[in-house]
Amino acid sequence: MSDQAGDHVTRTLATALTIRTISSRLGMEVREIGRPLQVRAAVNTGRPFLGNIGVAHSRDYTIIGDVVNVAFRLEGLASSLGCELVLESRVFAILREPRATLLRMLSKVRGKSDAVTLYGCDFSVLERYLAALHE
Repeated sequence: MSDQAGDHVTRTLATALTIRTISSRLGMEVREIGRPLQVRAAVNTGRPFLGNIGVAHSRDYTIIGDVVNVAFRLEGLASSLGCELVLESRVFAILREPRATLLRMLSKVRGKSDAVTLYGCDFSVLERYLAALHE
């Protein structure tokens, strides 16, 4: 693992935690909601295709590819797996120590013929993990 890859994953996880914190606070502040908004996240790694996609009169600058599809599917699985955060195994391998706090599981992912190894946790575990990196 390169230090740069580890830094990217750490920043990605910190961003997911920030999004969760802001969403939770926002839900409490909006009277019509009155409760923390629930957020689930998935992190995958790989090479997407990036660029203007579409026809001449309707183009969007976006990313597509297997890495994006799998991340989308993992986020959808998070709830049924009982996790707020799901990491694909290659992302887990990039993590700095301590990694033992994440739950290892196998799951079928739509579009994949074999079960995929995943690691999951709640945001409270992620928060402790990120804090331990700075100790």
